[in-house]
Parts: sequence; C-alpha cells; structure tokens
Amino acid sequence: KIRSSGENTALIERFHNSLKDRTKVMRDLKDKDTLKRFTDGWLVYYNFFRPNMALNELPPAQVAGLEYDWHSWADVVEYEKEPLKRVIRESA
Repeated sequence: KIRSSGENTALIERFHNSLKDRTKVMRDLKDKDTLKRFTDGWLVYYNFFRPNMALNELPPAQVAGLEYDWHSWADVVEYEKEPLKRVIRESA
C-alpha cells in the first residue's frame, strides 16, 4: 500500500492544475507530434524556467547556475534550433 503525506499530494495537485491550465487551449489538437512537442516543451519550462515559490520565486535553472536563453513560456515555445532535451543535457 502506498502512503502519501498531504504535502506530497499538494505538490502533485499543483503540478496537475498547472498542466491542465496550460493545456486547455490544446484540447482540439489532433496532431500527435505537435502535442508531444508541446508537452515536452511545457515540462522543460515547468521544471527549469518557471519561477518556484520554494526558491524565492527564482527559476530552478538559475538557482542551479545553468546558462539559458529562455525566460518565459513564450521563449520555450518559439525555440526552433534543436530539441530542448539535448540543450539541457549538454549544458548540465
């Protein structure tokens, strides 16, 4: 049996609510490749560039000392050079 604390549940619920809010506009999307690119980009934004309350509203990438060109969701969406996963792995 898996037990969870209220704190863990709150973190997961906050993540799901953030994802749900961001994907509302994508409900009619029918192209799986575009949906995957959108989801991958959003996860990169959420995990690296989104201001985090626990980090005094700083993005995790900044706290970790990573160099990056993105400062908003729009920056991530407009990035066209190479897959974000590759950029993050190589700079880490």
